[in-house]
Amino acid sequence: MYEIFLMKPIVNILNFLGYVVSSDGQTLFYQDLTIGVTSSVYVGKECSGLSSLIVFFSFFSALVFTFSDRILPKQNSYYMIIFLSIFALIISYISNLFRIVFIILSGHYFGNEALLLTHHYLGWILFTIAMSFFWYLIINIFPLELYRRN
Repeated sequence: MYEIFLMKPIVNILNFLGYVVSSDGQTLFYQDLTIGVTSSVYVGKECSGLSSLIVFFSFFSALVFTFSDRILPKQNSYYMIIFLSIFALIISYISNLFRIVFIILSGHYFGNEALLLTHHYLGWILFTIAMSFFWYLIINIFPLELYRRN
């Protein structure tokens, strides 16, 4: 299951972009241009973005429960919450795929040290961007009227 939802999409994205990569289970092989050989990186289950997803849904659940008196009584609000939950899941999944793609590309062009540095910082940057986008949609597009006083 892990290979289907994480490794295969990453390999497919990078191959589509013209990079020669392959995977063997949880190990991804890529060309390191700084040393001119094929390098590998272990993409563990920790890289799945599950911890970010838990934080994301914790914030979303807090929002729903905090403003439940303004959200839940409205017509179709349960459907909106389900839609937003699925939308958040998709955003988190796609941002995590791009995070791993960018990490591999940094290793491809700039070597192992850049890969490790990118791995350390890029996840939270993309997570923050994805969350900001999601909150923007909630506050400005979807008619939840969170801040209007009754």
